[in-house]
Amino acid sequence: MIETLTAWKPRALSVLRIAAGLMIIEHGMAKYLGFPVVPALAKVQALSMPGIGGMFELVCGALLILGLFTQPAAFLLAGEMAVAYFTAHAPRSFYPLLNGGTLAICYCFAFLYLATAGGGPWSLDAVIKRSQGSALDKFNAMLARFEPQALSLFRFVTGLLFFQFGVAKLLKFPIVPGLSDIELLSLFGIAGIFELFVGGLLMLGLLSRLAGFILSGEMAFAYFIEHFPKNFIPILNGGSIAIMFCFSCLYFLFAGGGPWSLDALMRKQS
Repeated sequence: MIETLTAWKPRALSVLRIAAGLMIIEHGMAKYLGFPVVPALAKVQALSMPGIGGMFELVCGALLILGLFTQPAAFLLAGEMAVAYFTAHAPRSFYPLLNGGTLAICYCFAFLYLATAGGGPWSLDAVIKRSQGSALDKFNAMLARFEPQALSLFRFVTGLLFFQFGVAKLLKFPIVPGLSDIELLSLFGIAGIFELFVGGLLMLGLLSRLAGFILSGEMAFAYFIEHFPKNFIPILNGGSIAIMFCFSCLYFLFAGGGPWSLDALMRKQS
């Protein structure tokens, strides 16, 4: 079973790349093309920090969707998201749920992983034959050496982001409006149980594939129940984070937890 899932890892990587590219290009389009119309982004100046970030999101997002220059494009986007988090979100509060930076963190580590893993078989990078030994080839090879560690880091951060939602819903810490008053036996309360316990498993790298499968399903369910009825476009219905969580966790089903995980430790001991 595990061998079959692992065999599909390259294709799952391509799916993750396309999903991440589609989510981030929305931000660039809203800032530069005015579509979709997002009031908070429509007034962004081209030469401001958010405007420059929008340029990266538009151009590098398109490259990710195509799978062209995937690793450098993802590397630039990871850096942009890190800068965005520490300049726009972190000064408000240390806690991502309170500073609004959960999506930025999710993007950052997803792009960081794609920078090491590449675009997968369904990409222009896999089709175009480039000269060996070029500067780009050396840069890609340097990043690729860190793919196993980046996978574990990506898994840990994703699990931690889920875990914070579960803590806020069930343990009421921190007090987050809209999350801290949820009933335990409600639909959102049951989701909080998954986020707390299964998110904890993903964070530890224990039963990583199963945890990824469960959380991916929960996020797909959450998107179509909570977000999709509001609007078809994720940036307008608030569902970008649900989609990123869904496809990230789906990827863990095929990729596993990486070398820095309890799963890997238990395999070594056995």
